[in-house]
Amino acid sequence: MASGNGNLELRLRIQADLKSAQASLKQLQSSLDSASQSGTRLGSAGGSAASGLDRVGGAADSANRKLDKTAANVDGLSNQLTRLKPLAAAIGIAWAVV
Repeated sequence: MASGNGNLELRLRIQADLKSAQASLKQLQSSLDSASQSGTRLGSAGGSAASGLDRVGGAADSANRKLDKTAANVDGLSNQLTRLKPLAAAIGIAWAVV
């Protein structure tokens, strides 16, 4: 009988260990599922961030082109004023004579 009780006790321990292992595997699977979902959300957020940075880059390029045009216009105006300076001086002298 002692042998029968030992086998029963061993069988019960094995069953308890198997149930514990199953519970641990379920927890592991749940953790892996959660990590997978987090990775998916992170990938989506990264894609959104990249898209936003692309739009910012486009806006910066556009602003740079506009600044280049403005600089060219200012240079042109400066050149015109330089050419008009002698004419303005001549007109000033002419008014002084009259």
